[in-house]
Amino acid sequence: MTSASQPPRASNRLAPSINRSVEPRVPSVRDVSPTSPTQPLVEVTPPPSPERVVQPLVRPQPPTPTATNPLLTETQPETAEPEENQTPLEVFRTRGFEATAEGKGDDYVFIIDKSKSMSDDRRLIAAKEALARTLEKLEPNKRFYIFFFSDDTVGMKEGRLLEATSANVEHTQRWVSRMSPEGFTDPRDALVESFGKLKPSTIWLLSDGKFSPFKRVKRGNRTQMVGLPPVYKVIQKLNPTGAVRINTIGFADSEQDVDDSLKAIAKENDGTYRFIKSNER
Repeated sequence: MTSASQPPRASNRLAPSINRSVEPRVPSVRDVSPTSPTQPLVEVTPPPSPERVVQPLVRPQPPTPTATNPLLTETQPETAEPEENQTPLEVFRTRGFEATAEGKGDDYVFIIDKSKSMSDDRRLIAAKEALARTLEKLEPNKRFYIFFFSDDTVGMKEGRLLEATSANVEHTQRWVSRMSPEGFTDPRDALVESFGKLKPSTIWLLSDGKFSPFKRVKRGNRTQMVGLPPVYKVIQKLNPTGAVRINTIGFADSEQDVDDSLKAIAKENDGTYRFIKSNER
């Protein structure tokens, strides 16, 4: 029985709060049947992730040289140490003449043996390869000229020192490729023309044998053998003060096969002598 001084208590179920704000309750996925057609919120199953493909590690490759972009051609610096397993012959063929280490000044002349014996062990081919590598590495401010000698002397048709531009180097390499071995071993005319006409600062003289003590001279219908002075005496007259550096290279199967004067020529003319065994593999 209710007391008369207390008003009857309202039922909580029939008396909603007036002042309290009512926030709408958002149904969760748990409250909604997944099969309800009017369901406002549905559980979205993400598509299966594509199978991950592991790409192999690709190492960057150096750019490929092209004819239109010669600057992409990679060359080893001449100061680089040769590989441990390379023979002196392989170093010579791949690096060329030691122009940076042995060169003096900016004007270079290369006097290369093309006598018949240079066909042995493919010596002339190796010398051509060395020349090509050397010319490719010359700085454009350097100038060069090449002689090939046997009985006759063959020089570049320009008759003068050429700047080591890419165009001149490419043109000269085509000319070099046409040389073939024949005849005896006489560098005298090439030396005389070098000092008298070209006046270089450095000469490289490469030979695989003994210098011929004579040459054949035609007189009328007859061919005579004429004696020649030793090569080192010819050089003494041409270069009395040693102003022009002369480096020499003996290139044969055995050092005994090359001319003994090569060492003395280099020593007396501020140069370097090297022997390269031509059949070393």
